[in-house]
Amino acid sequence: FDGVFIFTTDTPFDANDQSTYPFIWQGGSGNANIALRNNIVGLFIQDQWRAACNLTFNIGLRWDYEDDVYTKHDWNNFGPRVHFAWDPFYDGRTSVRGGFGVYYDQVLLNAPLLATIFEPGRFNFQTILFPGYPDPLVGGSQVPIPLPPNISILDRNNQTPYKNVGSLGIQRELAADMAFSADLVYARSYHLLMLRDNNAPTQGVYPDPTIGVAYEPQTRGRGEYMALQLGFTKRFGKSIGAQLAYT
Repeated sequence: FDGVFIFTTDTPFDANDQSTYPFIWQGGSGNANIALRNNIVGLFIQDQWRAACNLTFNIGLRWDYEDDVYTKHDWNNFGPRVHFAWDPFYDGRTSVRGGFGVYYDQVLLNAPLLATIFEPGRFNFQTILFPGYPDPLVGGSQVPIPLPPNISILDRNNQTPYKNVGSLGIQRELAADMAFSADLVYARSYHLLMLRDNNAPTQGVYPDPTIGVAYEPQTRGRGEYMALQLGFTKRFGKSIGAQLAYT
């Protein structure tokens, strides 16, 4: 609420040199007392199945729920998991492993952000171009130009972000004290949180000139990750070892 000055130069401020004055001042006002409640529930079931003497499966299912943050009663957050480990040569020196799982995210309880989202009238954000200094309303290179306040909108169709993660790899013991591993990892994310401006200007003209930015958090973002992860482990006796990794 105290406000932030943004300068275009790091030259020490000189009241007689207009080039050292700030370019923008941004501040806010309102009620800073925020009370947020967030209920998070996670339930899971898991089983390990040894299908053969050299093949083991880990199978599970998780359910996650989080209420009244940016999603509304998103009850269908079921995340299956399956993983296997296989010793193809029956010698205990090679492990082929892989798995797949669905993982749901949780909301970081950033109180000012969430309060802005759920109670848009709680805060009033103001931006002034060419402000004075240290009082943004007194002095400056030009008469202060107040800009319209920003607002926020909540999209009640938002869903819980989640990602599908799969991996396949191999680990091999090269000697009694040395091992090498290689894993392929792929992840695809859905419903990632993004911030949209519903009042973005077109050719410099705002659709609604009475407001500035109309923030709307939406869960329409997507992400993709692919990696090759290599590892090498070497032991020097019982108490010293070294590990190298490259991704």
